[in-house]
Amino acid sequence: MTPFYPPHVGGVERYAQGFARAAAAMGLSVNVITTDRVSRPVEQREGLVRILRIPATYLPIMGSHYPLTLSGWQRARQLLECDAVLAQTRFFMTTLIAAAIVSRDGRRICVLDHGAGPLRSSPQLLVAASLIYERMATAALRRMGTRFF
Repeated sequence: MTPFYPPHVGGVERYAQGFARAAAAMGLSVNVITTDRVSRPVEQREGLVRILRIPATYLPIMGSHYPLTLSGWQRARQLLECDAVLAQTRFFMTTLIAAAIVSRDGRRICVLDHGAGPLRSSPQLLVAASLIYERMATAALRRMGTRFF
């Protein structure tokens, strides 16, 4: 589960792709669930890696894009029925929804965090709002038994 995946450009995307390829090279079955500007879920293959792109609207927040996903989770739920689920970063909606789906089955999601500190930017009101949201998201993930790495 990753909010972004190539061809979207950035560090989270490169890490997710590298991790997926390495896991597939070890013989593991790898499903990547990500967001994209699509009207309905789209499945693709990248070698041995299956990629599901679910529809998202991107909000421009603090110099970046925050994906909001409301549809496509029916198919994503099927792909989350697996032995282990790794999600990228604690503050994305995709991580929260995936954790809720997985925890309903009594399983735990693992969240790989790419930063230990809170989101920072300006203006100050956005910083305050992001800190509140981040604390709420992290608390919700902890209640679901999330493991953080």
